[in-house]
Amino acid sequence: DYGFFSTLAYNDGSYFQRDFDNWFPNCTGCEVVHRENTTVSFYDLYMPERNLSIIGVRGTHLLVDWIQDID
Repeated sequence: DYGFFSTLAYNDGSYFQRDFDNWFPNCTGCEVVHRENTTVSFYDLYMPERNLSIIGVRGTHLLVDWIQDID
């Protein structure tokens, strides 16, 4: 199930909460931190009851990402 979390890094934000609630319905007390700048986007999901943190990172997504990958 945690593999689904990595796809949220590619989410444009409009469906994030819906998808998160569908994939993690019993995630009570969970904290999600989103960080984004011009080169990277990631989500950090922290589950306090398990003392577990899952990080989903967006890789190559836009044309500019592909160009930077080639360089």
